[in-house]
Amino acid sequence: MRIHLVQMKPKLLDKKTNLETMARYIEQAVKQKVSLVVFPELSLTGYMCRKAFAELAEPIPGPSTRDIVLKAQKNKIYVLFGMAEKKGDGIYNSAPLCGPNGIVGIWRKNYLPQFISSSGVRYEEKKYFRSGAQLNVFDTSFGKIGIQICYEIWFPEIARAQARQGAWLLLNISAAPMGVPRTFRQLGQARALENSCWFGFVNQVGCQESISFGGGTCMVDPNGALTDLATLESESKEEVLCCEITSQPVFERRKSLPVLKDVRLKMIRKFAYVLGGQERGGEYKKKKRMH
Repeated sequence: MRIHLVQMKPKLLDKKTNLETMARYIEQAVKQKVSLVVFPELSLTGYMCRKAFAELAEPIPGPSTRDIVLKAQKNKIYVLFGMAEKKGDGIYNSAPLCGPNGIVGIWRKNYLPQFISSSGVRYEEKKYFRSGAQLNVFDTSFGKIGIQICYEIWFPEIARAQARQGAWLLLNISAAPMGVPRTFRQLGQARALENSCWFGFVNQVGCQESISFGGGTCMVDPNGALTDLATLESESKEEVLCCEITSQPVFERRKSLPVLKDVRLKMIRKFAYVLGGQERGGEYKKKKRMH
């Protein structure tokens, strides 16, 4: 199958312009017989919206998703993009997957960064978004895929859970600033290698307020090799990375190296329980000594 990973330069606070940009790339993808088009995190609004997310957020379905769904249905194509979603009285950093039959599903970012990096970049997502709470995969005509958003690449349990559910393609849509994409490429290689899957990383480019986004969009094969690379860091620009992938090498590798099959779920549950005990001040250890 053919995938377009769109290293996009969103216009900050301008949903109309960004929808027009996405429509142009979808039209281009249709002409090239692409099955899936992927846009970066918060590509609908830009990343540095801060308090404006409250006004820019939309329900799903809503005006923007309906627009993308119509294009997906008309052209029998899948489209993944990032947006601020209004759900109930909360706002989520979300990624709806739209397809020929409507909205396939929504990934809501589970892990929200809230810290100042060593380079001085201030991440404040917990001020504006609520955390999602799912580790599901999405069914498409070409099989199961897993979706992640930016910072979630640091948490290998997400990729492992998605691969265990049968996902053969994992996609991380991101808004990573300069200095981060090289590391994200390495993490993508690790996620692909340890889960025997394809891993696509799709990042923003351009400047928003004081932050410059570093591009570096790429595709990694099931052996952990970088197969397709977009421009990176100071050379990054808006462009489309066209990737040709197939599920065959995934399932061949999973058969010859059955890591996913050999995962011991009891050990994972025990590990999760220990971590929970640490967060509660060692409750797990106390309980263990009582037996």
